[in-house]
Amino acid sequence: SMADNLFGTASDVLGLVGLSFGGPGVDEQIFDQVVELRQQVEDMRIEMHERFDRIDQQLDIMYDTIVLGFDQIGDQIGDLQDDVDSIVLEIASARSQLRRLEAALYGVAEDILLTDLTNEANIVLDYRNENGVDLPYLGGSPDFITAS
Repeated sequence: SMADNLFGTASDVLGLVGLSFGGPGVDEQIFDQVVELRQQVEDMRIEMHERFDRIDQQLDIMYDTIVLGFDQIGDQIGDLQDDVDSIVLEIASARSQLRRLEAALYGVAEDILLTDLTNEANIVLDYRNENGVDLPYLGGSPDFITAS
């Protein structure tokens, strides 16, 4: 159409005018700006990679520190578990010693108490031989209070 032809002609004229004044043409200016923009994008990509590399290094340091901390906590928990296991064994040993001591004390107490009981039983059982009568009962049941 006529408008397209006019626009194309104006563009060609501007291009020729640009060439005639010694400056770059419109297409060349656009191309130069595209090249410059592409270089800026490449520079930004490189800068972002450098920044991401620094951030990645910092994250690696943080990760290593966290892993080291968890390892130390795990070691401390293991040490505590060993201590708890040792305490459990010591308590079991003390409990066993206490049971042996209790059995020994019970045996001693039994011997002491049974000696008195045995003597008392002999006295009571020999009551008839020495007194000539049975141990008195009142109402069909022994009266331990008056018998003693």
